[in-house]
Amino acid sequence: MKAREKLGSILKEIISERKEKKLLESERDLLSCLLNWKGEGGEILSDDEIGDNIIGVLYAAQDTTTTVMTWVIKYLHDEPKLLECVKVRSRDKFEKFNTSFFFVAGFYGGLL
Repeated sequence: MKAREKLGSILKEIISERKEKKLLESERDLLSCLLNWKGEGGEILSDDEIGDNIIGVLYAAQDTTTTVMTWVIKYLHDEPKLLECVKVRSRDKFEKFNTSFFFVAGFYGGLL
């Protein structure tokens, strides 16, 4: 538990420094995303919530992909506007891929 407390205090210092330097908009990392997050009602994450999210990602170890995907699904569920945006962009990408795939498959299928 001491290690968790130490990590929590280090993260609080980093969060405070980032807020003081007003680097929230220019940085594109996990911390900045969490600091800039706003819910539909305008709520923001507390420093403790931000620290907990970062620690969750850090401690995921070999399960990082699973953990991150779980968080992504949770946030997409909690943010319907974001989910809709992801659906639209994914649909556009899939349609481009799908069209290319069938063109290539049809081309090579015709050669066989």
